[in-house]
Amino acid sequence: MVFALIPAVVPTAAAYPAAHAEVGSGETVAIDGITYTVLRSAADVKTHLMATKAAEAPDAEGGSATATAPDWKPGNYILACDIDLGEIPQTSVNLAAGTLLDGNGYRLLYAGAGVFNLQDGEQIAVRNLQIGSAEQPVGTLSHSVDAVTLWENVVVYAEAEDAEGARQRIGAWYGSAAGSHTFAGCELHAKVSTTAAQADSALWIGASAASDSAFVFQNCTAFGTVEGTYNVGALLGQANGSVTVSGCVSYADITGAPLEDLTINAGWIALAGSGERLCLENCVNFGGISAPSATNGAAGAFIGDYRRQQETPVLKSCVNYGPVVQGSTAGGLVGWIAGSGPRLELEACVNYGSIGSNSTTGGMIGRGDTWGSPATLIFRSCSNSGRVEGKDGSAGFVGWTKMQAGSSLTFENCTNFGEIIGTVDAGGFIGAANNASDISAVLNDCQNYGGITGTKFAGGLIGDGESANNTFTSCYHFGRVEGPTAGGIAGYVYAGRFEGCLNAGDVTATQNQCGGLCGTTGKTATVIERSANIGNIHGSGALPTGGLLGNTNSAGTSVSESVSFGAVSAQEGSAALGLLVGNGGTAPVGCYYLEGMSAAGGNDGTSEAVSLIDALDLLQTLCPDVEFVMGESAIAAIAPAEDGNARMMLNDACTGLVSAIPGFVGVQNGLAGTDRAGAFRLVGVLNGYTGYCEIGYILTVSGSSVDGAQAVCRYVYSSVLADGQTVTAAPRAALFCTPLW
Repeated sequence: MVFALIPAVVPTAAAYPAAHAEVGSGETVAIDGITYTVLRSAADVKTHLMATKAAEAPDAEGGSATATAPDWKPGNYILACDIDLGEIPQTSVNLAAGTLLDGNGYRLLYAGAGVFNLQDGEQIAVRNLQIGSAEQPVGTLSHSVDAVTLWENVVVYAEAEDAEGARQRIGAWYGSAAGSHTFAGCELHAKVSTTAAQADSALWIGASAASDSAFVFQNCTAFGTVEGTYNVGALLGQANGSVTVSGCVSYADITGAPLEDLTINAGWIALAGSGERLCLENCVNFGGISAPSATNGAAGAFIGDYRRQQETPVLKSCVNYGPVVQGSTAGGLVGWIAGSGPRLELEACVNYGSIGSNSTTGGMIGRGDTWGSPATLIFRSCSNSGRVEGKDGSAGFVGWTKMQAGSSLTFENCTNFGEIIGTVDAGGFIGAANNASDISAVLNDCQNYGGITGTKFAGGLIGDGESANNTFTSCYHFGRVEGPTAGGIAGYVYAGRFEGCLNAGDVTATQNQCGGLCGTTGKTATVIERSANIGNIHGSGALPTGGLLGNTNSAGTSVSESVSFGAVSAQEGSAALGLLVGNGGTAPVGCYYLEGMSAAGGNDGTSEAVSLIDALDLLQTLCPDVEFVMGESAIAAIAPAEDGNARMMLNDACTGLVSAIPGFVGVQNGLAGTDRAGAFRLVGVLNGYTGYCEIGYILTVSGSSVDGAQAVCRYVYSSVLADGQTVTAAPRAALFCTPLW
C-alpha cells in the first residue's frame, strides 16, 4: 500500500457556525441557505440513513414472504464529528434520490463493504467527507449502482479483495455502475484485487454497465494498487458510455495476472468499449503497468484497448512517467487501437516512461489493427522520451499498424527523444506499417533524436513503410540508426516523398541496403528533393549504399536539389556505392557532395563537389531552422529542440567545437537519444550522457555513466544511482531512470 507516502488532502469543512455547536442530534441547522439534519453519532446515521422497512415479495410457491427494503429518507445531512459505524449492526447507508450528505471535513468509518446503497432518480451528492482511514480502510463503497451521483472533495481509503473469484466486476468505489456519476476533487487510496476469470477490475470503478452511462472525473487523484485477470484499470476496467477525465493524477500501480486465455488489457481505462465521448485532458500518470505474461490484449498508461470513433481529441496535454510492460502489446499512452473505422487523436501529449513488450511496442501507441471502415490516427505536438523495446514493430510513436484502405496516419510537429530497440522493425515514429498500398502516412515538421536499432528494417522516422503514400516534409533525424536495412529517415518505403528533410546521424546497415535518407524503396517511384545528409553512412558491402538513397526498385525514382556531405563507405566488395544514390532511379539533378569524397558504382548523375564553406551555405538554405557549425573536415548540426538548453552536438568530427557551445562538456558520439538507463530527455551532454529535468526542475548527473540505475524514484528529493552519481530534483518531481528489463 502507498497510503503513507503522500498525505491525503483534508476534506474542506463546511461553514459550521460556532453558535450551532450545541445543536442536538437529529435537529436541524441552516448553513448558507441549506437546512441540514445534524448527525453526531452512529445512532443518528442508523435512524436517518440506515432504516429498513418490510417489503412483500412472492416466494417460490407463489405465496408471499416478508423481506426488507431501504426506508428512503431524502434530505440534507451534515456530520458534526467523526462517526464510527462499527458500533451498530452492519447494514448500508441509504442515500435517497435528492439527498445531500456533507461530511463537514469529518470521517465516516465503517468495517466492511457495501457502505452505501444509492437510489436511482434525482442526484445524490456527497461532499467534504473522508470515508475510512489508512488504519481502517472500508470495502467497496457500492457493489452495483444505477443512479445519478456527485462526489465532491471526498477522500476514500478502501480495500476490495475478491480472493474467491466470486465477482466479475470489482472496484473500490463501485463494482459496476450505470447512470451518471461525477467525481470532483476526490482522492482514492485503495488496494483492489481479484482472481475471477475475465473480470473487470479497477481502483475506482470495475465497469460501466451501459453505453448510455456518463462519467466525469475532475481534479481527482488515485493512489494504491490494482491486480486483476482481464480488464485492469485505475479509473475503469471496462468503459462503456461517455467518459470525461480532466486534471487527474494517478500514482497507482496496475498489475495483470492473466488466466486461461492470457489476455490482459490495462491502463487508466483498460477497455474503451462503446460510447459517444471519451476525453482525457491535462492528466498525469506516475504509476507503473505490468503484465509481462500476457500474450493477448494491450496495455497503455491511459487506455489499454481503444475501439471508438470521435472527432475531438481523445488525449490532450496528458503525460505519462510510468513504465508500461505487457507481453503482447504495449504503448506509452494507448496500447491498441482496433475495430472498424476507429478515430484517435492525440494533442500535446508526452511519454517519459520506458515501454516494452514481446511483440508490438510504441512510445505513444503499441498497435493499430483495424478492419472494415478506414481508420484515422492523428498526433499533434506530441513527444516521446521513453526507451522503447519490443518485437515485430517498435517505435517512439506507433509500433505496428495494419489498416484498411483509405486509412491515415498523421504526425504534425512531433518529436521522439527515446532510444528504440526492435527485434524486427524499428523507427522513431512508426516501426512497421503493414498497410494497404493507399494508406496515407504523413509526417510534417517532425524530429527524431533517439538511437534506432532494428533487426530487419530500421529508420529514423519509419522502419518499414509498405504504403505508397509516405510523405515526409521538413523532418529531421539527429540520432544513429543501425539494422540490416537502414535509413536516416526511413529504412524501407514502398514509395514516398521526402521534401526539406535532414539526416544528421550515423547510419549503418549490417546486411542489406543503406541510405542517408532511405535504405531502399519499392517499385513505385519515390521523390527526394531539397533534402540533406551530413551523417556518416556505412553499408554492409553486399548491397547498394548511398549518401541519400541506398537502393530503389523503381526506374522513376528521382533525387533533385539535394546534398550529402557525410562520409559514405561500405565493407570491401561493394559494387554499388554512391555519394548520393547507391543504385537505381533517374540520375540525380542539381545535387552536391563534399569535395574530396569519392565512391564507385553508384548513381550520382552530374552531381558536383563543393567546398566546406559552400556546403555550410547550402545546408543553411535547405534547413534554415537548424544551426550548423563547421569543423576542420566536417559539418555538425545543433538540434533545434524546443528547449533552448536541449541542444545536441552530433558529429564526432566537431569535438573541438563543443567548448564554444554553452552547457556542453562532451560529445554524445552520435547517440543522440536517451542512454540505456531509461527515460531522460536532452538538456545537454554531461560526460557523454544526457540528462533531463522532467518537469522543469534542476537535474544533475555526475560520473561518467548512468548505466546500472535500478530504482524507479517516483517521489524524489534526491536519489543516489550507481557509482556515486547523484540525481537531484525538486519535491514530487517524477524521475524515472530504470532499465526496462
